[in-house]
Amino acid sequence: MIKLLMSEEEKCVRQKKRFREEYGHREEEEEGFLYKAASYRSVFTGNVDDCFRLGIQIQSKFLKLYTDFYSSDIIIASPLGLRTVLGATGDKKCDHDFLSSIEVLIVDQVDVYLMQNWQHVQLIFDKLHLQPQETHGCDFSRVRSWCLQGWSKHYCQTLMFSSFQAPEINAVFTKMGL
Repeated sequence: MIKLLMSEEEKCVRQKKRFREEYGHREEEEEGFLYKAASYRSVFTGNVDDCFRLGIQIQSKFLKLYTDFYSSDIIIASPLGLRTVLGATGDKKCDHDFLSSIEVLIVDQVDVYLMQNWQHVQLIFDKLHLQPQETHGCDFSRVRSWCLQGWSKHYCQTLMFSSFQAPEINAVFTKMGL
C-alpha cells in the first residue's frame, strides 16, 4: 500500500518499525505452514490477532501509521477491533462518530467473519453513517453538504468479498437499502 500511495522519493513512513514488529512475517511460521493449503496460509500468515485496528493518515510528504480514527484517511480494522472501540451496546462511552463519514468500505474474507462472531459486523453496519454526537475537532469547511443532510449512506461504496454467498451477507445489503 505504501508503494501505491507514495512515490519513491516521498517514502517517509512514521511508525514503520512498530508496524513491521506487529504485522510482519515471522520465520518460525514457515516450517509449520509448508504442508498447509495456500488458502490456509493466506489467512493465517503473519499476525493472526483478530482484534487489530490501524489508522493511516496521508500527508503530502509522509504516511503516518497508528493515528486516531478521527484524523485518519484510511482505517484498517477487524470487526472485533472496531467493536472494542465502539464499546458495548448501551454504553455511555460508545464512540462511533468516526463511522459517520466512511465513503469506501471494503470487507474482505466475509466468510471468515461468518465463522467468528457475525454480530460484530452487524453492529458496525448499524453504526455506519449516523450523525456524529460531537465535533471531534472537525474542519467544517471539509464537510460535504450531503453528509449534513443525512445522505452519507447513499454515497458509500460497499464491497464485500466472500468465497461463498450467505443469507447474512445479503441481509446487510438489504438493510442498508442497496
